[in-house]
Amino acid sequence: MHRSLPPIYRDCRRLLVHTEEMVRCFSRYHKYTLGTDLRQQAMAIMRTVHRLVFDKAQQKEHLNNLIWLVDDYKLSLQLGMELESNL
Repeated sequence: MHRSLPPIYRDCRRLLVHTEEMVRCFSRYHKYTLGTDLRQQAMAIMRTVHRLVFDKAQQKEHLNNLIWLVDDYKLSLQLGMELESNL
C-alpha cells in the first residue's frame, strides 16, 4: 500500500534542490564555507521531516527539532544575503 506523503516532505526535497542550485552560484570561498553549512542544514531538515512523518511516537520532539533547524537555516540565509550585499 502506497502512503501519500504530506506537502512538507515534498517542500523539503525542493529545499534541498534549491539549496544545491544556489550554492553552485557562490564564489569559491563562500561555496566551501557558508555553502557547506547550508547544504548540511538542508539535509538535516529533510531527515527531521522524514522522522516527523514516520516516527509517530516521537512526533512532538521531531517537530521541536524541526523548528530550530529551520530557524538555523534562515539565519544562515540571512548571513549569506548580508555577505552578498557587502561585495
